[in-house]
Amino acid sequence: MAWMVAVARWNDLDIVHKTVASDFDCYCPMFRERVVVRGRSTWRARCLFGRYFFISHALHQWTKALSLPCVSILMADQQPALIDDDEIEGLRKREIAGYIPVERQNRFRRGDRVLITQGSMRGVVGFVESAGSITVISAHGIRVRVAESRLGRVAM
Repeated sequence: MAWMVAVARWNDLDIVHKTVASDFDCYCPMFRERVVVRGRSTWRARCLFGRYFFISHALHQWTKALSLPCVSILMADQQPALIDDDEIEGLRKREIAGYIPVERQNRFRRGDRVLITQGSMRGVVGFVESAGSITVISAHGIRVRVAESRLGRVAM
C-alpha cells in the first residue's frame, strides 16, 4: 500500500486523528519534547513533520481525501505524491509508546562565534567555550553562561 502526503490546516492536527481515521487510515508520527509551562517542566506531544501527515492511498480516492475538512492540500503534481509503505513501517518501528524518540542537538559547538541577542550583555560577540551548558568568552576575556535561546550565530 502507498501513502499520500497531506498538509493539515493550521491547528487542526487533533481533527486529523478523528476525521481522517473514520474514512482513511491516517498516520501522523509524533514525538515528545520537554517544555516549561508556568514554571513546571512537562512533556508536550508534537507532530514529527509539523503539519504534514500521511493518508493511506486507495485507487482514485485522493479527491475524496482532498475534500476532508482537516486537509489543506495534498502534495501532488498531476497525481498525489506517494510514500512507500516500507518508509511508514520504518517510522512505526522506531516508535516507543506511540512516540518517535528524538534527540535534541546543540546548535552551537565549541569554537563557534556567537552574538548574545538578549539580556544585559546584548550585542556582545564571543566564542563558545563549552557546548553542554553554553559558556561564551567575550573579546574582553569575560566568561558568561548563556541560554542557547539568547544566542545567534555570527558569520565569519
